[in-house]
Amino acid sequence: MNAKNTTRQKKWRTRSLPLLAVSLVVPLVMGGCASSPSTGSDGAPQDTLAKIQKADYATLGSYNQLAHGWFEGGKWHGMDVDIIEAILPEIGVHTWDYTVADWSALIPGLVAKRWDLMSIGMNIRPDRAKVVLFSDPVYRAGSVLIVKDGSDIKGHAQFSGKRIGAVLGGSEVDDIKSVPGAEAVVYKTAGDMYADLKADRIDAIEMDEGEASYSFKLNPIPGFTVLHDWEGKIWFNNGVVMRLEDTRLKEQIDKYIAELKSSGKMLEILEAYGFGESNMVEADG
Repeated sequence: MNAKNTTRQKKWRTRSLPLLAVSLVVPLVMGGCASSPSTGSDGAPQDTLAKIQKADYATLGSYNQLAHGWFEGGKWHGMDVDIIEAILPEIGVHTWDYTVADWSALIPGLVAKRWDLMSIGMNIRPDRAKVVLFSDPVYRAGSVLIVKDGSDIKGHAQFSGKRIGAVLGGSEVDDIKSVPGAEAVVYKTAGDMYADLKADRIDAIEMDEGEASYSFKLNPIPGFTVLHDWEGKIWFNNGVVMRLEDTRLKEQIDKYIAELKSSGKMLEILEAYGFGESNMVEADG
């Protein structure tokens, strides 16, 4: 990928979607209806790629989540932020804003054209693919296991008879409960889980990979091991999210996703947030 000298204008705006607005666009999402193309000044249809290239500007939907994308110290950070900000200049877009919404409002907001695209670490799922268009997989992720050094727990096969910690509301709780003989111990905060693992009140922790990986990248805990590729782990491919009609935008984004992978830049970005080789997805998905 050719390097470019670009001036990037990144403004942060927090916008809460009105309840009425969300309720109006939800039927579109549930019904799988695509929004109609925009039109240019001459009245001709204008897709998102043409619009953002002409304006040299894009609006990105975000949900302000650690590791994937968050605002701190006057700028945006995150693996998905770094990935899309490496791609946009390559497709002729050099300025952009982020608009923050609740997770449940992100797809409705995209369909309603409140933002142009999203790079938020969203799992590529068949139900979502009926409503929005995904890029080729950017990377894959799931949950990590956190154990004390020397633990014999390597995955589900060792869960039986063990107490496994997880954060309240996460999918990890259900995963632990699905293993016969395993006990899910639910916590409100990661800090409480770490304290109990250190004190041997629990045997392991199952935790969201994005949050755990970056936390341990910044502040590794002596005596703890983070297992990224473990037996029983469910992997999810993540992609950039666009509207169904934006096939030309997808073509361009897919091209530069492949270049980020082949150049080694994708792995470099992932490693900066505690991910690694196991999170890479081949260019063909």
